[in-house]
Amino acid sequence: MKKILKRIIFILLILMLAAVLLVVLTDLYVVNSQKDRIISEDKAAGLTDVDCILVLGCGVNPDGTPSPMLRDRLMCAERVYEAGNVPKLLMSGDHGKVDYNEVRTMRYFILCEGEAISSDIFMDHAGFSTYESIYRAKEVFGVKKAIIVTHEYHLSRALYIADKLGIEAYGVGMVDNYPSGKDFRLFREILARTKDFFKCIIKPEPTFLGNKIDIHGDGNVTDDEQENPNGEITSIWIHETGSEQGFNKTYKAYEEDGIYKVSRDDDGRYKEIEIEKKSYVKLMTFDYNMAIIDGSRYSNMDVCDATYYDTILTYENGETEETDVSMFYITYMMDKMLADK
Repeated sequence: MKKILKRIIFILLILMLAAVLLVVLTDLYVVNSQKDRIISEDKAAGLTDVDCILVLGCGVNPDGTPSPMLRDRLMCAERVYEAGNVPKLLMSGDHGKVDYNEVRTMRYFILCEGEAISSDIFMDHAGFSTYESIYRAKEVFGVKKAIIVTHEYHLSRALYIADKLGIEAYGVGMVDNYPSGKDFRLFREILARTKDFFKCIIKPEPTFLGNKIDIHGDGNVTDDEQENPNGEITSIWIHETGSEQGFNKTYKAYEEDGIYKVSRDDDGRYKEIEIEKKSYVKLMTFDYNMAIIDGSRYSNMDVCDATYYDTILTYENGETEETDVSMFYITYMMDKMLADK
């Protein structure tokens, strides 16, 4: 009986050592096979014929704001986008529950903080894992060449999956500067590399596939908010007052004879400028549904404590809508445009 028990223990030890060796060798293979695909932001900006920047989600705070790590990824993606060579952003994350929506948070953050317009931002609501995000990028959105943005420890696995699924991918990674849980993330990633190594051999379909969406088209088709029946917004008029602060400003953004304009009347100090069509489109397609929520929480910017916003939105069918929701981000963007000229 003792001999049998010793033999069982010996076999179990051999199996455990074999499993550890398999994980270690697989991990080394995945990491080393993708080293040449990891590039700097500057090199990423110089790539051509890239379909999109794929941003992998990594958690949203209970109040709906991006986690610090997700914020890092989004800001990096925005910098690469602003370089001008990559026309689209694909936000992939978990939206498996009604009250948890990573991709809406990602989209809204980019709209508020960056230069991207809504038609350039695609949302993948079923990116429940790295493997599923990349599989869906290829099969649903038709991505053939991409820049993947995530943290350094995660990048090798993402690039390996992309390679095995047939996407020409390059990666830009951020340093994990968050000590809390860092060791656990590294350990989990080693196991995940082994798991996805074998997944890429079997190539199972993701939880959801669905209809094809052209990554070169209009990202607004992936927005899960209901469209306004009056069509797109064509002009904005905002009256901003702060009785305690003593300011009284009126903003306008409108198109006239094919020329796009922004103006501000600050207690008689009037300024009007012409702006580029892309800047105008960004103002017109801002996520007004999210603006109803206290938008200041999505930013590090100092918020102007306006006491009242009186806003009129004009739609393409001529209908108008009056609202008094916070328009801080719209007036912030207008002020920035006016200051730059």
